[in-house]
Amino acid sequence: MSRRGPIYSTAIAGVENHTEVIFRFAAWAQQRRSMPTIGEIMEHWGMSRASACRYRRAFRNAGLTTRESQ
Repeated sequence: MSRRGPIYSTAIAGVENHTEVIFRFAAWAQQRRSMPTIGEIMEHWGMSRASACRYRRAFRNAGLTTRESQ
């Protein structure tokens, strides 16, 4: 039996799939003045620390930037 909590892509109202979560995350992160911290990602998106780290790393690796760095 899995002890995992609810999956955040199903916990966000109006989201139909995980791909939409990714696009919403990118838009949210890009509109910020600085790169969101792991804690901010966890709090805003309801993710585990490991997922927040993966999202932040993927955002940076994709070459996406925040407003301050544009």
